[in-house]
Amino acid sequence: MTDCPLIITADPELLDQALTAVAAAGAEATIAPDLAAAQTAWRDATVVLLGVDQAPALAGLSSRSSPVRYLLGAESDREQLCGLSAQLSCAVAILPEHRAELTVAIRDQHVATTRGGMVALLGTTGGVGTSTLAAGLAWAAHDSGTSTALVDLDPYGGGLDLALGIESEPGWRWPQLVGVTGQVTAVADRLPALEGMPILAASRQEVIEEPTSQVVHDVLASIRVDHEGLVVDLGQRLSTPTVDEVTGTAQRVLCLVRDDVRGVAAAEAQLKTRPETTADWQLVVCGTTRSAGLPETEIAAALGRDLVAVVPYDRQLSLALLQGHLPARAASKRWRRAISQLAKEIWP
Repeated sequence: MTDCPLIITADPELLDQALTAVAAAGAEATIAPDLAAAQTAWRDATVVLLGVDQAPALAGLSSRSSPVRYLLGAESDREQLCGLSAQLSCAVAILPEHRAELTVAIRDQHVATTRGGMVALLGTTGGVGTSTLAAGLAWAAHDSGTSTALVDLDPYGGGLDLALGIESEPGWRWPQLVGVTGQVTAVADRLPALEGMPILAASRQEVIEEPTSQVVHDVLASIRVDHEGLVVDLGQRLSTPTVDEVTGTAQRVLCLVRDDVRGVAAAEAQLKTRPETTADWQLVVCGTTRSAGLPETEIAAALGRDLVAVVPYDRQLSLALLQGHLPARAASKRWRRAISQLAKEIWP
């Protein structure tokens, strides 16, 4: 098997514990009894789990950099594990004591490696159409055959389910998930869906309880297990624990900028507050009027970020959202073409 965890051990009890952790993570493992048998599987492994019985052999190969993520052993091996982990520069998992933590780590690494792409969208100012673009991008990927989910993390945006006309559809919203811990099995099956595309919407409760960054991490990881694409609408907040969690694990972070002077100034002010964190964020320039705005190349140069897409102004979209219509169907051909090209670039 390729693109799966690799377990290297000849110890049957240790192997059984490792396989249990891998299965709980929703993955299957390649098994090798020793280093020689593991060589061909190393390149494609999403995470390498090395038993303490095989670790001394790898530690003795000073010319080889360690590909190991976790060193596995029992409580009785603790002292040996600590010494070997320093030589191999990897973490230690004592089994069965640390099996739950190992499961989470395997799941996160496996999903990040095998799933194509969580994309986070951030608006740098009002009126930039973050939710509209998020919905359009998710639908374009879904419509092209990429299994995609859409997650709304803008707590005061009124709920993407309302904007898409599925507010009456049964299913969980964030209020049903704010207290979860760990992996939620088949969470997407419990969400309202738009023609097969699951949507996790924000709450419209009078008192909004925002999920913690750990809850967001666990829920998104659970959704990603079953989807090739995940689009997350973060609204306009550039500096919160939730934003840090999502942007830190996303394959792409798209920063939406209006194509007028105030829009660029707002984006510059926001990005300057976190230059190191936002260095790899890409720009999507959004038209806000019929007339031509600032040249997109000048906007990218001024903000010092790569330009990934230009989305034209479309007056039909505002009315479509008010009526609960899918943006991708109500928009002009120019707008749909721009979104479709962006989706194809992200999920080839």
